[in-house]
This record gives sequence, structure tokens and C-alpha cells, in this order.
Amino acid sequence: MLIYEKEALNAGTSHLRPDLNQAMNALGTVSASWRNSGFSAPPGGGRFGAGALNFSPGWFQQLHDVRLDQLSIIFAANLVPKSQQLKDHLYISTSLKTEPTASFLRATASVDVISNAITALVAPRQYDFGLAAIERIKNGHHRDSSHPILDSWISVWSGF
Repeated sequence: MLIYEKEALNAGTSHLRPDLNQAMNALGTVSASWRNSGFSAPPGGGRFGAGALNFSPGWFQQLHDVRLDQLSIIFAANLVPKSQQLKDHLYISTSLKTEPTASFLRATASVDVISNAITALVAPRQYDFGLAAIERIKNGHHRDSSHPILDSWISVWSGF
């Protein structure tokens, strides 16, 4: 990776520090979230903080981070969801819908272009499938709702 891209990635990641630290609840602790199990913050939080954020323009929630309104409907009706099915809508990750994420995507656009080019060279079918999936998500196919952040998504990967 070129020095410029490394600096862009580091600068972009620094925008995420508050969100990463919030995901950990407090430095030096491990939250109960399934996403953050096994993480422990480095002394002083490190350069970028510690934690996990889910960046995906379209994903199956698989009953992990179900929206509050869905939970209230489920519990109010005394229904227990069985599992997510292929006919169910995709959701834009909550972590993706923040201003620090938009800053991260802008700062790391050059890294995405290089990653896309490498993928196209070494795994052209995977590149084609990834690009087709992202285009379908951006065009609203099988998606629950939209968000302006999707316009900033240039990676052929469906998540980080």
C-alpha cells in the first residue's frame, strides 16, 4: 500500500475513535454486545480506540441488532421470531449512518479504489458479483430503507 493510502486509512480511522470507544462502553471494559466480545481496549485507548462497528450497506440482521420498533412489535404480539429468511429486507447498519463514518468513507476512498482494482485482477468473478450486489443495494433492491451514506459507498465489498 502506498504511503498516501496508509495515511488516508489512518486519518479516516481516527474519525471513528469516539464511535469505537462508545461501542466498548468504557475504555478497559468489554461490553456485553456480541460484536465486541473478546475485545479489550489498549492502554489509554490506543491511537484509534477499540471496539467493533458494523459497516454494511445491506445486511441480514440475523436477530442480533433488531431495531427497537421491531422488538416492541415482537414482544407486544408475544411472537418469537424464528429466523431471518432470504425474502426479508436488508438493512443499512446503524454504525454506518453516522457522520464519523461518512468522514471515514471520504478519507479512505483511495484505499477502496485500490482494493477494488486488486480484487478485479486476482478474483474477477468475485469482483463482478460484489459490484452487482452493491449496485442492487444502492438501487433499492431488497433493501428496507435508504440513507444518503449509500452514495459514498464505492467498495465492491458489502461490509468492513
